[in-house]
Amino acid sequence: MVLLITALTSAVAGQEPKIRRHALLVGIGDYPAVSEWQTLEGPVDDVAAMKSVLIDRGGFEEQFISTLTDAQATKQAILDGLENLIERAAPNDLVLFFFAGHGSWADDIDGDEIQDGADETLVPYDAADRSGAERDILDDQIRAFITKANLKTSNVVLIFDCCCSGTAVRGTGIVSRQVPPDSIKGRGIAGRRPGRGPDG
Repeated sequence: MVLLITALTSAVAGQEPKIRRHALLVGIGDYPAVSEWQTLEGPVDDVAAMKSVLIDRGGFEEQFISTLTDAQATKQAILDGLENLIERAAPNDLVLFFFAGHGSWADDIDGDEIQDGADETLVPYDAADRSGAERDILDDQIRAFITKANLKTSNVVLIFDCCCSGTAVRGTGIVSRQVPPDSIKGRGIAGRRPGRGPDG
């Protein structure tokens, strides 16, 4: 967090005033009981704290910061919010996406996850309905957002405060620091889908 604040503060000092900063802040702590996701105490407060820091120290204007918390943060709402970030941004603007909540992974279906055979995912509020249909946001979708955003600006900042976030931007040219992943087979617990539910 300190490094992020320093980087954004430096950017404010070194950029022309006409460059705007746009943010989408997502925090999900109160997942519906039917989803079996454990309640998290921090994400909604993290969104408020991040918004305050961005305004007070990062050069962001409140009107250019969108927030989605708990039940607001459905998969479609998050994807629409990301699309809106790109639409609002002018060339060379700064675009920031912050997500605090559960992270997971899903079996890779398009063959691009050679290392572990799994897509890292963000878990939106409606990740599972009563029939168990999963609606995670795949790292492929995050990659598509970055690629599209980069057509306007190279100033794209992603902050993931969730499990399985270390390789979420793999394949984008972004270098992330991480430890080698465990075997996907070793991640699950007692027959539960890996990463799913309070024991995942």
